[in-house]
Amino acid sequence: MIAETKFPIILTATDPYDDKLKALRQIVNLIKLKPIEQKEIETKLRGICAVENINCDEIAIRKLAAFADGDLRAAINDLQMLASGKSEIKDADIELFGREKESELFDVLKLVFNAKNTGQIFDKFDYLDLELKDFLLWLEDGVTKEYSYLQEFAYAYENLADADIFLHRIMRRQHWRFFVYAKLLALAGVNRARISANKKFVNYGVRSWGSSQPKPDLLLKIWDVARKRKKMQSIAEQSSNKMHTSARRIQQAFWKYYEFIAEKNPKYAEGIAEGLGLEI
Repeated sequence: MIAETKFPIILTATDPYDDKLKALRQIVNLIKLKPIEQKEIETKLRGICAVENINCDEIAIRKLAAFADGDLRAAINDLQMLASGKSEIKDADIELFGREKESELFDVLKLVFNAKNTGQIFDKFDYLDLELKDFLLWLEDGVTKEYSYLQEFAYAYENLADADIFLHRIMRRQHWRFFVYAKLLALAGVNRARISANKKFVNYGVRSWGSSQPKPDLLLKIWDVARKRKKMQSIAEQSSNKMHTSARRIQQAFWKYYEFIAEKNPKYAEGIAEGLGLEI
C-alpha cells in the first residue's frame, strides 16, 4: 500500500534499522528526529512559568530541562507536578523531587519482596511511572539481593521468565489481554517466592535519576551493550551499498576499527561517517 499510494504516509519507529523493517526501508525516505535541545526546553518552561505566574529559579529550570533528556513532554509534566499548589519553585525543590521519584520506586520494590498482601503491591504499582518491562529488570536485580535460598531463586526467576514471555507475546501479537498475566507473574510470583523474612539491609544501587527513573546496575549494563549493538547495526545497514559488501561483513571486519578510531580520534571518525553519508 505504501509503495502504491499517492497520499503521504508518515511512520515512526524507535529503531528503523530493525530487520523486520528491511523491506519497508527500501520504499520510504528516512528522516531522523533528534531529541529537543536543552536550551529549547528551558525556553518553553520559562514561557509556561510566565503564563501561569510561577516564579521558578533559573537553576531549577536548567535542571528540569537537563533531567528531561530531550523529552519536552516529560519536562512539562515534571514542572506541573512541582508547581502543584504553589507559585514558586526553588533549586531545593528539584533535589527533593528527585528523591521522591526514587522513593516511589523503592516503595514498590519493598512491597514486592516483603508484603504479605499482594493486593497492596498491585495498588502501589499502578501509580508507578515505570513500564512493567523495565520493572522486571529491577526485580531481577533485587532477587539476588533479597533472597537467599535456591528454592526462592528458582521460583522467582521462573515467574519472571514467564512474565517476560507474555510481554513478548503482547508485542508480537498485540494481545493486550496478556498484560494481566505478565503483571500477576512478575509481582505476585516474585512475592510468593519468599520462604523466610530478609533481615539484612538491601541497597539497590541507584546511579542517577532523570525523566525516565533511576536504573539498576543490570539495566545499565544491558542498555550499554544494546546501545553499542544497535549503533553497529545501524552503521552496517547504512553503508553496505556504498562499501559494496554485506552488513554482516561490515560488522565483523569494519566496526572494531571504526570504534577504535572513534575513541582515539573522534573528529577523524566523524569524517569517515560524513564521507559514507552515515547518520550516527
